[in-house]
Amino acid sequence: MFLNTKSPVRLLKHTIKSFKHEEVNNKSQGFEIQELSESQNHILQKLPSNCFEEIFESLDNDRNTLFSCALVNRHWCRLSIPLLWRRPFEYGYPKDFGFKLIKIYISFLTVEEKELLRAQDIQVPNNNNNNNNNNNNNQNNKLLFEYPKYIQYFDINNFVHAVKLWIFNRNKVYDIKSEQKIHLLTRLLGNLFCKYSNGFKFINYNNNNDIKFTDITSYDGIESILYKLNEFKYQSFNVVDEYHSIWNNLFNNLTEYTYNIQHLSIHIYKNSRYEYSDIDDSVIKLIQVQKNLKSLSLSNFWWNSSLFYSVIREHNNSLTYLRFEGLSDVTLLIKLLTCCKNLNTLDLIQSSKGEDYEHNLDPSTLPIEFNLCVKNFYYNFNDTNVGTLTYFLKLMGKNLKLFSSTYFINPTPVLIALKNHNSNLTHLSLKISKDLLDYFNILLKNLSLKYLFLNLSKHDDKLSINHIIQLAESLPTSLLYLDLNFKITSKEFNSLLMKSNSKLITIAFHNLFDNHKDYLKIMVNYVINNFNSNLREIRFQKDFFNRDCNNHENFQKWLDHKLKSVIDDLNFNHDDNNITSLLKELKVCEIKSYNHNFNSYWY
Repeated sequence: MFLNTKSPVRLLKHTIKSFKHEEVNNKSQGFEIQELSESQNHILQKLPSNCFEEIFESLDNDRNTLFSCALVNRHWCRLSIPLLWRRPFEYGYPKDFGFKLIKIYISFLTVEEKELLRAQDIQVPNNNNNNNNNNNNNQNNKLLFEYPKYIQYFDINNFVHAVKLWIFNRNKVYDIKSEQKIHLLTRLLGNLFCKYSNGFKFINYNNNNDIKFTDITSYDGIESILYKLNEFKYQSFNVVDEYHSIWNNLFNNLTEYTYNIQHLSIHIYKNSRYEYSDIDDSVIKLIQVQKNLKSLSLSNFWWNSSLFYSVIREHNNSLTYLRFEGLSDVTLLIKLLTCCKNLNTLDLIQSSKGEDYEHNLDPSTLPIEFNLCVKNFYYNFNDTNVGTLTYFLKLMGKNLKLFSSTYFINPTPVLIALKNHNSNLTHLSLKISKDLLDYFNILLKNLSLKYLFLNLSKHDDKLSINHIIQLAESLPTSLLYLDLNFKITSKEFNSLLMKSNSKLITIAFHNLFDNHKDYLKIMVNYVINNFNSNLREIRFQKDFFNRDCNNHENFQKWLDHKLKSVIDDLNFNHDDNNITSLLKELKVCEIKSYNHNFNSYWY
């Protein structure tokens, strides 16, 4: 018989999520956490080990919860530690954390390698993990896990930054000897990762200078751990002659060792599309040898667009996401898109280098009738060729579910094209102008939107109360999520709620820097006085200009406290179960800033 684990797994996930780091107490005899109930203990005893593994995998991005789980017992610790050490350099950690990472990794170097570091006046920690050393005192300091073998996600920039912190902790002056020390330590640790790791799944380069300190393809045994590589990201801000050969070597070696990259992102910014053509060639070869490429992101500034598009077309059956930074040779692009039958997302964005993009669109050279299967379309440029954009919208037609274009004010022809051709939109993100509200309202009334993000032109400053009312009355009843990236007073917010017929669940604000409590009061009172309302959540963006909140405070905890304060100040009958139930459902959350470079945070 197989154990039905659906309900126990959900209960265990809920139990794990309820753990808080501050509830874990370090006792003299070990660690204690809040006690589980008898029924929970019974479930834990019956759950198969693979259920635990699946649950812990789902907590991969929740480091605080995983850390708490690691302190429960040996079994949970063995499940948590590999996940916690899977991506040690993924984020720009605080100084102390990066410093501690390097300290732990150095302890796994051989005795000879440590002596080499000492000879270069590089600090070496006391704990010893070398199997050849049998000194009992050193063995007492041996770490419990072989942390280097768990690394799968390697962020080069944060790795080099952590190494620099370690080097400069002893030597405050940056000179040629400092660079030599950085080279030495990054090479030894790189070799260490190759020796222990079971394979890298993700590698990220994001800084020109760092490649001179660590070229991963120079590590001993790197070829043996690249075969699992699933995602590779590379970005350079300027091509420099000094690193030109290193880049070429990097891409050529990846071409030789990796065939299963599914997510590839390469952004190289050249002064002219015709220079460094050999780098273009090495990138083309890297794209060509992949067997199952699903997402591709490139800076569109090549010496031979025809060759690039031809190679991309070889992946037309596997590509689901395509992103170009900079737009050129649109005719070739559209011909490519007609071949990509499984492409869900097309993301076109202004190049950060600001080069001119050549739309050169000649419809007479294109097929007369065809539909693009694209469901999500991001189009963000500082200005736009309206003809090109409306042509794209027409080709996507009713297949299009999400459209985002927030860099420029969307002119009337674009709003009309959306209304006439893209009536199945559920997610819409636009920059609007109060002068175009009439056209915008007509568009909204034609759609069954669920999510709406509105960015207001800086030239408009803010919408008047009449504009807010006009906007509120035009919101479709289907709308669940409204995201506003412009100033709106609490009075205007109240008018928006009163005049809208939408079944809003969440409203998010990006430009509110004070009086947060006033907006919470409006939400609470609105929900209490309108039992049929679906509104349950307000989101605020944390900013340096949040004048109510001290910047050193945890913004989410501060918001939770404000909501609780608003509810506690209410005079209501606590015996009224309906009101009590509604108030328990209300939430306030922090929302991250909207970032054009990473699509929408809706997904």
